[in-house]
Amino acid sequence: MENVLEWRTNIEKSTIERFAIVQREMESQRQILNNLIKEHKKAKNNKKYGNIYEIRQHHIYIEDLEEQVEKNEIILYQIKQRLEKARQELLAAQKDRKVMEKLKEKDMEEYIAKMKAIEQKELDEIGVLNYGNNS
Repeated sequence: MENVLEWRTNIEKSTIERFAIVQREMESQRQILNNLIKEHKKAKNNKKYGNIYEIRQHHIYIEDLEEQVEKNEIILYQIKQRLEKARQELLAAQKDRKVMEKLKEKDMEEYIAKMKAIEQKELDEIGVLNYGNNS
């Protein structure tokens, strides 16, 4: 019983670690996306260009930023899905561990009850023997 509980606790710990890794990855990706969005807004508001070549280069740059934002939004969505999957796995691992803890507690309570019954039986026998010797 103890080995199974330890095994499930280890599974829960590794699931927590995987969840934390995906969570950090999502935060990192959000930061990248926020930076791209800021850069995109900055580039769109920048109206400082002179000749047609600079205008074209600036337009290409804005299109490239828009493309990067779209790709990063897709990546972020995929990470959110992985995070939700990791969350579900973590909940399942916690549930499994708690079930084993409850079983361990129940077994301990049964053991204590059995030990008390044995002790009471021995005390009863001692009482009967003492009563018989005193009569």
